[in-house]
Amino acid sequence: MKFIYKAHTDKGAVRKANEDNFGVEIDTVNGSLFVVCDGMGGHVGGAMASSIAVKSILDFFKLGFHENPFIALDNAFQFANTQIFAKTMEDPSLKGMGTTGVILLIRDENIYVGHVGDSRIYIKSRSELSRLTKDHSYVQQLVDQDIIKDEDAESHPQKNQILKALGHSEEVKPTICDKAIKAKKDDLFLLCSDGQCGMVRDKDMEELIEGNNLEASVENLFNVAMENGGTDNITNILIKVTESAHSASSFVNVGPTKRRNPDLESTIGITQGPEIDYPIEIKGKSKMTTYAIAASAVLVIAVICFFIFRDGEVTTPKPGEENNPNIKEYTMGELKDKTVAQMDDIKERYKKDTIICRGCDQVTIDNKFIYNIKVDENYRITEIIRTEVEPPKPGINETAEQKKKREAREAEAAKEKKRIADEKQKAVDEAKKAVNPKTVSYKAKEGNTYSTLSSYAKDKCGKKVRMGDWEPDIKSDKDVKIGTTYTCTCPK
Repeated sequence: MKFIYKAHTDKGAVRKANEDNFGVEIDTVNGSLFVVCDGMGGHVGGAMASSIAVKSILDFFKLGFHENPFIALDNAFQFANTQIFAKTMEDPSLKGMGTTGVILLIRDENIYVGHVGDSRIYIKSRSELSRLTKDHSYVQQLVDQDIIKDEDAESHPQKNQILKALGHSEEVKPTICDKAIKAKKDDLFLLCSDGQCGMVRDKDMEELIEGNNLEASVENLFNVAMENGGTDNITNILIKVTESAHSASSFVNVGPTKRRNPDLESTIGITQGPEIDYPIEIKGKSKMTTYAIAASAVLVIAVICFFIFRDGEVTTPKPGEENNPNIKEYTMGELKDKTVAQMDDIKERYKKDTIICRGCDQVTIDNKFIYNIKVDENYRITEIIRTEVEPPKPGINETAEQKKKREAREAEAAKEKKRIADEKQKAVDEAKKAVNPKTVSYKAKEGNTYSTLSSYAKDKCGKKVRMGDWEPDIKSDKDVKIGTTYTCTCPK
């Protein structure tokens, strides 16, 4: 796949500093990478958080090959989160800083995306602009539950209240599109901070994005955002596919329902249902300070729980069938999260209710049962066949071929588990190094004792170093050997 791109960032008309950051790396060992991050936590902390995030994500993909791009995207976010969180632990004055983040990875002929927070990724294909990411925000949950309309979200008084951000806690749960996006020639991708999409409606951005002139398109997007107030930092990366092996596009539109276009094929990617999280911050403020916000959060959680415990899914009627209460729609990702009891309930209900499932074929639940799902041309489920999983027990009633396949699977699973563990440990080690980067070394001379080393380290670090902090290990003055170089890490 070949492409061209144009990027731009600006502090906007109101903010004193630009807390947005973006990064681009072309032709790394993992493909070409595009990142946009929108920082928060004050102009110093926000800019630092977004800067650390961009650098960490780019470094993660540049320093080693990652066979599975989906896992790599998740781990890249985790790595960036660890780096930012470590910085807040090192400097308490930065507590509360964090950043949103979107990543788009182009590898060979496929595109992979993931995000945290309310920065977005769009695709414009066949003249239609569609969202590829769904905001991790309070108002998005209200939209998901039909409490407010999507067009009312940007004017909602709590529109800046996000539910996820990099750096706010030791762990973060990004959303990774679980199917590769296939883009055809002339498709366009937009990565932007909410200073852009929060100031300009999707419909207007659709008209502003012109594939024949990326520079003018980016300039027009920025100008209209400024004309509408420019109340936040504004960052855009616009990418155009110039050559592709795909003749048709394949992706999931997670935005509001739009007119149907037969040229757009759909695959199952990001789960359409709401993600339930507690608010962590209102961007531009240090923390939530009103009981009204807390009460609203309780209200939306209560509404979400009502839907969850009522029947386990959200109704999504098709055009022309809005008044039919017996229509349900699922994605493959939603079915994978079901229990055996819930799947059995769906198995019974499809016979009397209309249940739609796009891209569904087979799903294994709790490693106990396999549900083979058949659908018609309109994606309506016509049959669900449940079979019990009966894997051969190792060494018992197992043929040589089955044993060979089992051992191969186990070896591959162990290899992948170790790789993931190694990557996470590397992130932790890097974070520790970032927190305590300064080390002191001293080569022992004749007549030196541990007191000599201790005094030297105290002068260099400004703080006393414990005996057990040295390498090689020192237990007493007698352990100090002439000619040996001793190293310690300065305490916090």
